[in-house]
Amino acid sequence: MQRRFRQLAPELVAVPAGVFLLGATCEQATALSERTSIALEWCLDETPQHPVELEAFQISRTPITCAEYVAFVLATDHPTPNYWHGDDPPPQLNDHPVVEVSLNDARWFCRWLSTATGREFRLPSEAEWERAARGDDQRAFPWGDTWQPGCCNTAEHGPGTTTPVGSFAQDTSPFGCVDMAGNVEEWTTSTFAPYPGSTLVPPAQPQIVARGGSWNGDAILARCTRRHARSAALTSPARGFRVVCIDE
Repeated sequence: MQRRFRQLAPELVAVPAGVFLLGATCEQATALSERTSIALEWCLDETPQHPVELEAFQISRTPITCAEYVAFVLATDHPTPNYWHGDDPPPQLNDHPVVEVSLNDARWFCRWLSTATGREFRLPSEAEWERAARGDDQRAFPWGDTWQPGCCNTAEHGPGTTTPVGSFAQDTSPFGCVDMAGNVEEWTTSTFAPYPGSTLVPPAQPQIVARGGSWNGDAILARCTRRHARSAALTSPARGFRVVCIDE
């Protein structure tokens, strides 16, 4: 049984240690607000841009799929997402990201995977997620600075639901991660708070940062710097997760 779980551990890509610039500049936020007529305060959630030093880590190449999540369910008797049939996902969704999982569901998966593989897995911080998505050149999207129609599974060009992971080849980051602009947004470990130096007021109720675009979100939500404030207890058909491994 232990060997079976090792085979189901997600494919990982390496992100080296380094300092990178997290977030957007105030000038970029202002320009975005003027170009889109979106409230400036909403755009300023991503500012001010600031350096963050990260240790080396490995991150799953894709969001966790239903096929990977079912091994966890069978091993632990953990409750399944509402759209599953008993202990099994609909068979046509095996290679789709698992969705309708809470923050705690994702955390329990990481604990199980750590035990089953003998390696240390957890959710990524939002800084780790952003660096894995955009690399070190401050690009707007995983593939570059310019939005390109049909490049990922978002509301503009997707089928209106999840797709098999890796279906959009262009939605690939500099480090080789896929589906970071589209398909599903993803949980992180980070509590939503203004960045250092921001004058914005923190949310009245604690919320968790989710990152990435999704099949029911538009291009403006698919930018690498966009932060989504989410209630930890709530699930969504457009939210899943990927994992980070921090052992050698």
